[in-house]
Amino acid sequence: MSTTPRERLHTRWVRSVVIADFVLLLFPPLQWAFSHGDPVASTLWSVGSAAVVTATLPLLRRLSRTERQEG
Repeated sequence: MSTTPRERLHTRWVRSVVIADFVLLLFPPLQWAFSHGDPVASTLWSVGSAAVVTATLPLLRRLSRTERQEG
């Protein structure tokens, strides 16, 4: 089964977004480096990273829908 360049591009984008979301949410040293022990900064990081990940969900849905339609 061969894949088209467009399908490979979609797959690469999906993987990249999922990895970026994973690192953003589950890599505590990033939060520690940006918050410098400040509880307000830590809270903003937590809320902001959750908002960014939530914002990527429609992108992932659209990319996966495009793959299904082409496939």
